[in-house]
Amino acid sequence: MCLSLVSFFFNDTATTEIYTLSLHDALPIYFVKNTDSFFNTLSVISYNSSIKTSMILITSLFKHVIFLALILIVLFILIYKKRFNKAVIFIIGIVGGVLLEEMIKEIIKRARPGNFLISVSGYSFPSGHAVMSTIFFFLIWYLFRKDIKNEYLKTAFFIVNVTLALLVDFSRIYLRVHWFSDVLGGVLLGIFWICILILYEGKISKKLIIWWK
Repeated sequence: MCLSLVSFFFNDTATTEIYTLSLHDALPIYFVKNTDSFFNTLSVISYNSSIKTSMILITSLFKHVIFLALILIVLFILIYKKRFNKAVIFIIGIVGGVLLEEMIKEIIKRARPGNFLISVSGYSFPSGHAVMSTIFFFLIWYLFRKDIKNEYLKTAFFIVNVTLALLVDFSRIYLRVHWFSDVLGGVLLGIFWICILILYEGKISKKLIIWWK
């Protein structure tokens, strides 16, 4: 039953198929599929060429070359400030996020929406952009928040990072390269990995200090 449910949820090619599941089994998946279909249809209805251009610009922040450049800039700043422990935490956060995302994609193997607005490849769940934008922008806030002494500016810094992450998430749905549940799953996976990092940050730092000595 579990395997059939996974197959039902992740290997769909349309959102309006009829399935023979018990009511108890079908309702949660039926809700997710209809939510995905709703947001996908909403993107179709609200299509605007100017918005599309803006969404492509936003989503391109996490193209491989641009994202790598952003990572190197952050690492340069951390190393310049001699925050080597923070630099390692940042690297672990980014690399771990990529590995988790790719591993789950290969396990789930969910198809992307068929009416995408830009050319994409690979599996759909979870959204890699959602995973990495969540991790990246939270780490930016977490690693540099203490540099900002003014509480209002610190709050503004947090809001800006959250907004940028959400814009990336929204762009993936608007461009129809992901289902809503792909993006939600990516955000939750990113938050999960961040929590693990914060939980073990102290232990990682202690091991690094011992290793450097």
